[in-house]
Amino acid sequence: MAIVLNDTVTVLRGVGPSLADKLARLHITSIRD
Repeated sequence: MAIVLNDTVTVLRGVGPSLADKLARLHITSIRD
């Protein structure tokens, strides 16, 4: 399970920091709402 999660993180990093930043901001916004 940890290996799968690790692969997912690697893929997300490969997609680009911009996408990760957008997802992080959306997550933070959803928490505030």
